[in-house]
Amino acid sequence: FKGVKAQSQLDHRYLNEDVGYGLVLMSEIAKKLNVETPIINSIIHISSKVMKKDYRKESKRSIETLGLSNYSLDELKEVFNNV
Repeated sequence: FKGVKAQSQLDHRYLNEDVGYGLVLMSEIAKKLNVETPIINSIIHISSKVMKKDYRKESKRSIETLGLSNYSLDELKEVFNNV
């Protein structure tokens, strides 16, 4: 991997966006669909500790901000099956 340049610090948009926008949302949707996500939840937890941020509390992108919080389980399944 000689010559491959990566970010020089952990507090970088790659980590913050992937965890804060992606994994937190996936975990919330999975919870609403009764799907367990132990590895995603662990990554969110470890990242939050390492970065001294509460990615879940920040809720940068959530089922609420996307307008999905009032959908029933069947409605959510229909939404995601049509994506």
